[in-house]
Amino acid sequence: MRKIIILYVEGETDEEFYSRLKDYLRDKSINNYIIKVVCVKSNTKFSNKLLNKFKKEIVCKYPGEEKIVYLCYDGDVFEFGKRPPFDAKKIEKELIAAGAKKAFSIVAKRTIEDYIMIDEEGVKKFLKLSKKFLKKLVFQ
Repeated sequence: MRKIIILYVEGETDEEFYSRLKDYLRDKSINNYIIKVVCVKSNTKFSNKLLNKFKKEIVCKYPGEEKIVYLCYDGDVFEFGKRPPFDAKKIEKELIAAGAKKAFSIVAKRTIEDYIMIDEEGVKKFLKLSKKFLKKLVFQ
């Protein structure tokens, strides 16, 4: 039985980050897994969109495979929001009831962008920006 790892992410930046992680894992010869990164476009859609996406796009397409789901989101919405936008534990249970073998959360303590910006040189290289351009952009 093959294993499918599904990473549900909340935004495009997260999708880019986790897609790079997926490529890294593939390069490390983790070939016995299918890894999918799915952007739900907003953490509020974790509650009302994610379960249906899982059923339609994963359960139906891969009925015999073991499905492991990760909810990847930024923790700042729980820290600064008056009311959390979703209940991760509830969604994990619903995913298991819908056919996931396991479901977990990967929570960035702040936002994923906070971590990406630590690597200024890597960001400039990825965006193909010169040092002069970035200084102009940031310090103008």
